[in-house]
Amino acid sequence: MVTREEFLTIPKMAREISEEEDRVAVMRAKLYSPRGLDTSEKVQSSGSQSHLADIVIDMEQALDARKAELESLKAEALILIDSAELSGEERALMFLRYAEDKSWRDITETIHYAAATTFRMHRSALDKIFK
Repeated sequence: MVTREEFLTIPKMAREISEEEDRVAVMRAKLYSPRGLDTSEKVQSSGSQSHLADIVIDMEQALDARKAELESLKAEALILIDSAELSGEERALMFLRYAEDKSWRDITETIHYAAATTFRMHRSALDKIFK
């Protein structure tokens, strides 16, 4: 079962994956765009393109592994959230944060509570989940 520390890493991991997806998209665009390649270097184009393709493939494989790890953590987190004795608001907050990858700003706007109240509810829900 997922630990409290692993549970709390879910939002950060989701952000990192999103950032990595953006980097992979940029690299892929460079791979398929002749303008994206730096031809000022005295390197054969096909060699650098092949090297870039290898880099993109490695990045995509690492990204897929991270996505699978995140999905596994989310599935375990949802089981914990569902099995805990949480109020409706706490359950909604935890679902938004750990299943939907919402930011604190989005959560406070959705549940219509001040940030301080939202953070207190979050701490209370964590205590109930990991008692």
